Amino acid sequence: ADPAIVAFRAEYYGGRYWANYARTTSSEQFDRSGSMSLLMFLPSLVCRDSDSDGVCDDTDYCPSVPNSDGDSYGDSCDNCPMVANSDQADRDYDGVGDVCDNCYYIANPDQSDCDSDGFGDICAISVRPGGVISKVSPSLNLPIPDLGDVSHTVHIDEIRAVADVNVSFNIDHPSDANLVIELSHGATTVTLVSGRGANNDDFANTTLDDEANTPISQGEAPFSGSYQPEQPLSLFDGESVLGDWTLTVHDVVMYHWGELLDWTLTVETGALPPLSPDCDSSQIPDVCELDTDSDGVIDACDDNDDNDDIDDDGDDSGEIGDHYCSSGQTVECDDNCQKVVNSDQLDDDGDAVGNVCDLCPDTPPGFKVYRDGCPLPLIGDFDGDLDVDQSDFGYFQKCLSGCGVAQPLPECHAARLDHDEDVDVNDFVLFRNCVSGPDTPAHPDCAIDE
Repeated sequence: ADPAIVAFRAEYYGGRYWANYARTTSSEQFDRSGSMSLLMFLPSLVCRDSDSDGVCDDTDYCPSVPNSDGDSYGDSCDNCPMVANSDQADRDYDGVGDVCDNCYYIANPDQSDCDSDGFGDICAISVRPGGVISKVSPSLNLPIPDLGDVSHTVHIDEIRAVADVNVSFNIDHPSDANLVIELSHGATTVTLVSGRGANNDDFANTTLDDEANTPISQGEAPFSGSYQPEQPLSLFDGESVLGDWTLTVHDVVMYHWGELLDWTLTVETGALPPLSPDCDSSQIPDVCELDTDSDGVIDACDDNDDNDDIDDDGDDSGEIGDHYCSSGQTVECDDNCQKVVNSDQLDDDGDAVGNVCDLCPDTPPGFKVYRDGCPLPLIGDFDGDLDVDQSDFGYFQKCLSGCGVAQPLPECHAARLDHDEDVDVNDFVLFRNCVSGPDTPAHPDCAIDE
């Protein structure tokens, strides 16, 4: 027999149970007592499940790949493998299903969310679009108990601002005047109907709409059509549409009960401003970028990162760092230590890096330095003591390979001064030109620009 794995499936007919078990393609027939009466092959009952994920091959879009969420798409074929989404909806075509996309209306296949707030970075810095959202309940038939309440909630998982709200419902009740009907969202509750309709019955396709011509107070039961609510639904305007919306029906007078049959929420939404600015157009929310002085302006857009009254571009040339302040100079020059407060701009070794930022405060005059104040490496200074002397020559000698002979040793790469693969006479010429002798700084021109 074919040993393919099959899902369990059983049916009862003709006074017997017919069942299929894992790893069999035959069906075992049992009577009600459970004793086997016949073994036979029934292809119509077999459900082959090649990947053992509980989804039959004939409905599994990836029949040889496990399916973590059971939605007919194996994980490698599923645009949201951990959340069931049989429709595989992907409005922004970024390969991530809407149900698990942290920015479903702008493509962001990397799903970057630097502040872990649930909103993708590209959405956080973008205007959030508007539109119409409609949530239609199923057939509910929820009892409205005498002197009791009934509620039903719909959830909206969208990132938009409320611009207009309408509510429609069908309620079966013999005395509409007994009812108070409310809509709640977040901290806001709006009374839609309160004690209207006298002792007449029912709300039949009743819509509450601020723009309707007739107030609900002037209507007659059975209420049908559109009416202005008791309180304006515009109380929701401007709020985020995201979250739960709950319709509640209160029965406040004795002797009658009814049913909430169904209801529909329709929300028109406007655009919302970005959750976070992106002042430097980096597509990274400013909340995730460096703001050294915590003044609410990220360093990339801040004229004075450390708030010490010396601007980063203090000479207003349009280029930061073209004219750093010399020791004690504080006007018409660029801050020589942009991330740390140093109002005095002191720079004892004159390397254009302020003392408070300088990790190498005794750099010889004229040496090129990194912005931490430490010198750039020198040609031939293999031991890093700022001179080029006999000890450096010993290192160089060990690495000589000859013209055209590659020097592969990693520890000799620094001796390949002319940037080819060998260590030869050409490298020696560069080395010789920088020799200074022990304890004598090499010439600054020997610095290697990186």
